[in-house]
Amino acid sequence: DDRRPVTLIYGGKGGEYLFREEIDEIAEAMDSVQVHYVEGRKAIASTLMEAQTEHGNNARYYLSGLPVMIKAYEAQLLEGGVSKNRLMYDPFNGY
Repeated sequence: DDRRPVTLIYGGKGGEYLFREEIDEIAEAMDSVQVHYVEGRKAIASTLMEAQTEHGNNARYYLSGLPVMIKAYEAQLLEGGVSKNRLMYDPFNGY
């Protein structure tokens, strides 16, 4: 199977993750998909750093969430040597 590997780092609170069942079904069906459910900024940053160290500029980074969160993780990736053209954004301002 030559599918591109996908690593999802999903930050949540209190063990709540929207669409978790569906995401888990996809991950179970596709060997190329890894999911990391993490809680808190430090855990997200640490897991993102691991992915960045492993993949560097050979990956695309899709950042979705509040604009302030996106800026923080964008800065982490850029400081770690990831090129800006490897980043994509999906800002979410809430309901």
